Amino acid sequence: MSTETSAEAAPTVKVKIENSYADGHESEKIVLVAPPEEFDEDSIDEWWNNDVFAHTGDGHSETMDASYEAKVLEGPESLVGTTYEW
Repeated sequence: MSTETSAEAAPTVKVKIENSYADGHESEKIVLVAPPEEFDEDSIDEWWNNDVFAHTGDGHSETMDASYEAKVLEGPESLVGTTYEW
């Protein structure tokens, strides 16, 4: 007799992060983050700045000017395709 457990996976949002540094170094990565709890403007802005921003950077430099862009690839329909820049 086999036993199967069916636990629902926590919902995730797939985000592509692009890192660009002042010396021309660039990188990108895909991360999975939990979706925002609410979908009002303030909650989504907080989600970008807290949950997603934590995944920016690649360790290239902590002192050099850099810019980051994030784009939602998969997740709740209202987020897919949205971008945020720092």
